[in-house]
Amino acid sequence: MIQLEDIHIRRNLIPGDPGFIAYMHGDLYAMECGYGLRFEAYVLEGLKDFIMDYDATRDAIWICEHNNRIIGSWLPNTGNRNYSYGILFSSPPTGVSAWENC
Repeated sequence: MIQLEDIHIRRNLIPGDPGFIAYMHGDLYAMECGYGLRFEAYVLEGLKDFIMDYDATRDAIWICEHNNRIIGSWLPNTGNRNYSYGILFSSPPTGVSAWENC
């Protein structure tokens, strides 16, 4: 069982993070809501917009890691941007699930 003190929260975006975030988001919503590739394309479009406008000094991001593995993330919607992603776990350790209703 993952303990809170074992989770490291990283506040910067590095190569590979956006792809993994898209994977976790698409996988979770497919399992819980039956969403398909069109939803994943929507997620990828929002992540692309975030990356193209990303400024580490301005943009908030939280990457949750356990044993050097991403287990969750949060990219808040700021300004006029068309994305907002909540904490998502690839293997929900404590019943954590998609925040929004399907």
